[in-house]
Amino acid sequence: MTTKREVEALAKKLWGKRARIEERAGAATKAQREAASRRAAEIGVRRRQIESELAAAKWSLSNLLKQARFVVDVRGGNPSIDELEKELVKAEQHRELSDEAVALNQERTRLPVNSYRWSAGHIGTYIPAFCIEVEADTLDELAEKLNAKMPAMAT
Repeated sequence: MTTKREVEALAKKLWGKRARIEERAGAATKAQREAASRRAAEIGVRRRQIESELAAAKWSLSNLLKQARFVVDVRGGNPSIDELEKELVKAEQHRELSDEAVALNQERTRLPVNSYRWSAGHIGTYIPAFCIEVEADTLDELAEKLNAKMPAMAT
């Protein structure tokens, strides 16, 4: 079992005094990330379906406005109302698909696909921000990944 101090020592060998180890206690587990990745793939499939449905519908606001203007101009005779109703149904379908697409995008944004508990990195030289180099679920995994990044020592 590796301790945080041991991992910090490994990080300091790589990046010197700029090295940092961060813990995100509420991060998703590996199983949660895998489930989130599957859901993200499902969302991607549905988004592509929505995009193709929207493209196939070829609906535009200008068509609805033309029909509405025609109804107003002729004072709403029966054939003009029927045409307006058809265009309105298309507009409502377009709106429903667009709303679904927005909801899917919001859900995708909230999915914890790349959320690890531990990360190691360094503070940047020119931009003083934490640059994450390695991430893992456990300190042992983080230590393994840091050791793999170590340059081969000359003997």
